[in-house]
Amino acid sequence: MPVNDQQSPGEADLGVSPRGVDVRSAGDGAPGRRLDGETCRHCDYALDGLVEGASCPECGRRQEAPLCLCIRCGREITGMNAAQRCAVCKTPVDLSIRELRLWQTTPGYLRSVRRGVRMILGAMIVIVGGAVLLIVGTVVAGAAQWTNSDFVGWGIIATVVGSLVLWLLGCWRLTTPDPTEVALGVTKVLRRGVRALVWPLAGIPLLFMLGFALADLLAEPTRTEVMRWIEVSSGRVWCVILIVQLALVLRYTRWLATRVPNLELIRKCRRNAWLLPLLAIAGFFNSLLGLAAVIMFYAALLKMHQSLGDVTWHQRARIPGPT
Repeated sequence: MPVNDQQSPGEADLGVSPRGVDVRSAGDGAPGRRLDGETCRHCDYALDGLVEGASCPECGRRQEAPLCLCIRCGREITGMNAAQRCAVCKTPVDLSIRELRLWQTTPGYLRSVRRGVRMILGAMIVIVGGAVLLIVGTVVAGAAQWTNSDFVGWGIIATVVGSLVLWLLGCWRLTTPDPTEVALGVTKVLRRGVRALVWPLAGIPLLFMLGFALADLLAEPTRTEVMRWIEVSSGRVWCVILIVQLALVLRYTRWLATRVPNLELIRKCRRNAWLLPLLAIAGFFNSLLGLAAVIMFYAALLKMHQSLGDVTWHQRARIPGPT
């Protein structure tokens, strides 16, 4: 296969690393991309010498171009010339053509991303399960007896710490750099943003406990006022940072969905990217709206986990993934 080691216009701004991928497509001086070395998706007949748009000599099925999505905005660009740019975000089409599908990437990267999604889902299950147990225990055993129990207090601490650790490790694994990625600049800001917010999300609870320990040395009523201020201010700042990270994780998930490709998940992430933060903010005033935001985020990540499972199966079976 011919090797193309030259960067197209605009690649340098996006941090492109040439990998020797043939990016010829219709409009580059040839009637279509050559299918040498490929087989028919319907009958597995060798297509050497044919181009996209031709019919398979064996089954007669037309060899249409596979679905191609813009790696930055997720819009469909199937059939566009490699020298053109996406009509929405102006990203060079060439970059989207060259970007490998997830089933074509390394098994280690795919395993890390899938594990990260699983950790984030696990963190949400732990925190919601802990809240349900707390509510049920309060109803069954009585509020005074249940909430004053040392066992319950340590259980709450273990639940919060466990879910936080799972969440932070999951976000870190989810944003593992792909060694085969072409347009590095597309995800660099997202990846750095998600990982940068891991530190304040982990640090604020530690500062909260330190502040409470220091405030306990003060005399009343100053101690109560300081503790109340620490509790309110740290909680609000932590929630705002979490909401920002939720939006970034959804945007990163949408980029992953373009490499499956999964149009349903792309639409879900695009819709939730602006709706979820609004519901999360409204959750400060209405807990049901906050719960709705959690459910929407969980549903999007669960769909991503299912797609990654399908991609992993295709990779292990050495069968081309979704097109």
